[in-house]
Amino acid sequence: MDALAARHDPGPHNLLVRQRTPAEATAAIDELRARPGFDGAMRRLTVGLLKFNDENPVEGRTFADIPALALGSLAIHLDANGGLHHRALQALSGAGGLISAGRATAVLWRMRRLGLVVPDSAYQSGKHRRFKPQPTLIGTLSANLRAHYEALAPIDDDAQRVMDDWDDPATFQRLNSAMIRILLASIRRGDVNAQPLHGVSFMAMGIPITLTFIEAAFSRGHDVAEGPVTVSLSQVSRRWGVSRSQARRVAHRLERAGLRSDPADAQLYELTPTFRDSIEIYFGGVFRLMLDCIALM
Repeated sequence: MDALAARHDPGPHNLLVRQRTPAEATAAIDELRARPGFDGAMRRLTVGLLKFNDENPVEGRTFADIPALALGSLAIHLDANGGLHHRALQALSGAGGLISAGRATAVLWRMRRLGLVVPDSAYQSGKHRRFKPQPTLIGTLSANLRAHYEALAPIDDDAQRVMDDWDDPATFQRLNSAMIRILLASIRRGDVNAQPLHGVSFMAMGIPITLTFIEAAFSRGHDVAEGPVTVSLSQVSRRWGVSRSQARRVAHRLERAGLRSDPADAQLYELTPTFRDSIEIYFGGVFRLMLDCIALM
C-alpha cells in the first residue's frame, strides 16, 4: 500500500492535507455553523441529496455511505492517474480502514454489474485487470458533489464561484482529485477512522436514513433539526430498499447522537438539542471538506 499511496501522494507542501488539531478542526466547523444561513444550507443539502436518491434509486443506493462514495471517487481518480486496477482500488481503500478490501471488491463488482465501470479489454489479468469508469458513474458522483456546492453557495463566495463554473467538466474532475488527495493524506496519517455521528455515515444506507429524520423535522415545520418527528421505519426500509432491521440499526446508532425514541409509539422520535448539535457538526465538517477541496484545486 505504501508504494501505491506514494504514487498518488499530494506531497507535504500543502497545509490542507496536514491533519488539523482537534481545536483547529472544531474552530473551522464552528466558523461555518456561525454563518448566517447555515441552517438553510443544511436544509438545501438534505433536500438535494434525498431528491437525487429518490429519482435515481439504483445509483443512490450504490453510493449511500461515505466508504462507497469515496470508493467511487477513488475509481475516477485512479482512472485519471495511471488506470483503475482492482488491486490498486483494494489496497488504497482497505489499508487505512476506510473500507475493507472485501467490500471494495463487492462495490467494484456492483459498479460493474450496473455498467458504471467496464473492463478495459487490453488489461484482463486477475486483480491487475483494469476498468474504465463510465459517464453514468461520473454523472452520479458529479450530481452528489454538485448538491453540496449548491447548498453551500448562498453562504460562501468560493462555493458560488464553483457553481458558476460547474458546466465545465474539468471543475468536477479537479474537485474530485482534491478530495481524493485529502483522503489519501488521511490514510497515510492513519486518521481516516474519525467517524462523525458515531459512525452512522459509514453504515450501509446510513446517510439517506439520517437525512430522512432531518427531512421529517423540516416537513413538520421545524426550522432546524430539532423537535418531535414521526418516522416509520417500515416506510424508510421500503423507500431506501433496505431491510427493516438495517433501518432499525441505523436509528439505534443515531440514538447515540441524541435521537430519542418514544417507547409508547414506535413512529415517534424526538430530535434532541444533542442530536441537532451532532447533525450541525456533521454538516459543518462536510461543508468544510468542500471548501478545503476548493482551496486545494
